[in-house]
Amino acid sequence: MLAHSQTSSSPLEPLLAAARSEGRPVILDGGFGQLIADEYPELDQSGGMWVSGVAIRAPSAIRDAHRRYLEAGADIITTATYQASAGGYVAAGLAATEADADALLAATVALAVEARAQFIQARSEAEPRQRRPLVAVSLGSVGATLGDCSEYTGKFGQGLTTQGVYEFHLQRFAMLARCLSTAELRGQIDLLAMETIPSAEE
Repeated sequence: MLAHSQTSSSPLEPLLAAARSEGRPVILDGGFGQLIADEYPELDQSGGMWVSGVAIRAPSAIRDAHRRYLEAGADIITTATYQASAGGYVAAGLAATEADADALLAATVALAVEARAQFIQARSEAEPRQRRPLVAVSLGSVGATLGDCSEYTGKFGQGLTTQGVYEFHLQRFAMLARCLSTAELRGQIDLLAMETIPSAEE
């Protein structure tokens, strides 16, 4: 599900209107996991964080992937934050505090923003009137942070209650809000992509 992050008119509206007038679909980027596995087989995606962990250990690979999707024609790119959460960063040994986790999330989101800026800069000389691609922050199901594929089934185990799922999302939205209020990211994110949520209760 895509939702816009601004209180004014949706940034999707001009993109959808242009696509309709041109008789073409709006193009979203593809999956990161397979691309990284194919192009960077030496990078470890294990540990429950998958590409969200790669974004910290090898940020240039993620930035390059964003650029490649834009150069292939993507209208919207999604951040490599599908598996990201404060608890996930701590469990993976990448963060020790809430502030550490915030910084890691912000740095990962910034990779997509930087890739878009580089793409626009490179393109502007030849095609100055082309549209600005959109950046969507990707957030997965609570199951996506568990490393057990439960985001595909919605069965999160006996230890996770509905209240626990609610609190997880509440805390992660608060984490994202803190990141998007920083000077570097303020006003740079267009959409929120809530991905792979098979549980109606969630």
